[in-house]
Amino acid sequence: MRTYGKKLNVVSPAEAGVVLGYGPAIRLRDRGGCNHFQPCTVEPDMGQRFTICGAARGAVAVIIAACAVTATGRASAAGPDGYKIGAGPWKVASQDLVLRDEKRQKDLEVRVRYPAVAQDAPGRFPLVVFSHGAGGSRDAFPDLTAHWASHGYIVVLPTHVKPLDRMADVTFVLDSIGALEQRVAGLRDQEGLGRIDRGRIGIAGHSAGALTTQMAAGVKVRGAVPGALLEARSVGDPRIDAAILISGQGTTNRMFTDRSWSELSKPMLVITGSKDVAAIGSETPASRREPFEKAKPGDKYLVFIEGATHSSYQGRGPAARLDREQPTDAELEMITSVTASATLAFLDLYLKDDAAARAYLGSEALVAFSGKKATLERK
Repeated sequence: MRTYGKKLNVVSPAEAGVVLGYGPAIRLRDRGGCNHFQPCTVEPDMGQRFTICGAARGAVAVIIAACAVTATGRASAAGPDGYKIGAGPWKVASQDLVLRDEKRQKDLEVRVRYPAVAQDAPGRFPLVVFSHGAGGSRDAFPDLTAHWASHGYIVVLPTHVKPLDRMADVTFVLDSIGALEQRVAGLRDQEGLGRIDRGRIGIAGHSAGALTTQMAAGVKVRGAVPGALLEARSVGDPRIDAAILISGQGTTNRMFTDRSWSELSKPMLVITGSKDVAAIGSETPASRREPFEKAKPGDKYLVFIEGATHSSYQGRGPAARLDREQPTDAELEMITSVTASATLAFLDLYLKDDAAARAYLGSEALVAFSGKKATLERK
């Protein structure tokens, strides 16, 4: 999913620390030491990044302008029915920062992606926390999380350092909403009021991050409560309204039992595929379906994509080299586009009560969009 949108959008560093533009790929990268008030980072293909600092900004602007002449959008990867597959109405800003958890005596690195709106504009946005897989970081799924932000979501991506700290990291992020609004200028309006809607919060995760997501959403797990290590209990956060599992876990993981999902009433979207086997772990495509199959009925969805491998949902990247099989470019385009359509429709329905999203998820449009390479089940 190299190109989501139809135009290049560039704003000044005074408006936002990082800006995404949409158009043909430019493979330039500068890891210089610009502070977050100075650089303007443009991501023309939603994945390839370069940073413009100081005097270089004018020179690169010429390149951007040239690209804008040839930038084109696309209706879909396989058909005409992708859900809001183009860039959203908002430019996207991003800021990296470190949050200090005094209770745990720990620093937590996070990346915040958010709609770059004028400070005098009204509006609050739902929050989505994204949890990366094992060995990953806040760099995970840049295209997908930027796509969500362009459609009106504030996305926080923490870097989990210790596996046992993951759930506490998520809780701390939610506890730190006020701090995020204070430290990220784009998350406040001109009156100093925060833009994060505390009543609309989702969580999503991939692989180990999907395990974190299940725990945070309230799926019952073993080993999470001292004194009851063999009993499956919920340690979920009641502030979370909806959950997205990408390449998650079933009962092959000993933390779960057949009854782990039986009382989960929150909306949940499960995404997996026919080749979704990781380099480590015992999960299979069949076991990754179980969170949907064993869950309490009501607002549950399963997207199963033919040919999807463990790392394919975020496109090409270092993690993809660990997959046993490599999708073709066309297959990868379909997989990432289906993932974008399904996840955004789910978020729009359960965090924005969007009627179009409800109709989309209730139809066979996603299946048609995939060229019948994906199925969508509901209950």
